[in-house]
Amino acid sequence: MSKDKVANRRIVIVTVVLCIILAISLMGVIINYTSIIASKDSQFSSLTSLISHAIIHDAVLFLESMYNSTIGLIAEAPRVAPSTYWLVSDNLWAFKALEKYDLELSNAIRSRLIELAEAYNLPANSQGLPISYKHEAVIGDAVPIPFNETVSYTLYRNDYTLKTDIANGTSVKENWQGYADLLLYATLSRHWEGKDDEAIALFNMAKDMWNGSNIGISYLKCIGQKQ
Repeated sequence: MSKDKVANRRIVIVTVVLCIILAISLMGVIINYTSIIASKDSQFSSLTSLISHAIIHDAVLFLESMYNSTIGLIAEAPRVAPSTYWLVSDNLWAFKALEKYDLELSNAIRSRLIELAEAYNLPANSQGLPISYKHEAVIGDAVPIPFNETVSYTLYRNDYTLKTDIANGTSVKENWQGYADLLLYATLSRHWEGKDDEAIALFNMAKDMWNGSNIGISYLKCIGQKQ
């Protein structure tokens, strides 16, 4: 394998890891970023080795504990939103994250997502999974760039609330390159399209948002909220 291909593969792996970290953060799992990033010049390839088996185990247990078998989805958060269920991004990412650790649960969530996407006539990928035109980059789909403003849709509200995000606003997201999560989605999308030069440039923009001992200010703004 050529050096360029090895470098590109490393960037893709690290980008996926960063997106998964973001996904876990959005669903309530707190990760100590300070211990992960020692300096701005750290080798990002070391991130994969710093995510321990214990953290992965705890994350899987958390997702399993948030699953409601009656609704067929994982809830947003145990205390602040125990009765709110997001198709995208929470459950779209959860099914993918659980594929290697709890295949039965992963398949159950996947089937429910496809069912709900059809029931509510949502935009979907080739597998029938609901999409947002950005989050699905994490599971291997290309997305349109630049990103439009995101609209949060409430699909159902009664004894529980069912929501999803779709970046189908009427205008382009202002300064979208100032958001690390969007840069990472764009990085992955360009790679899936075979445009690795663009992917590397976008990846470097996201990497430069990290400071010496903590997470970059721009990235902090996107954690805990959906764009």
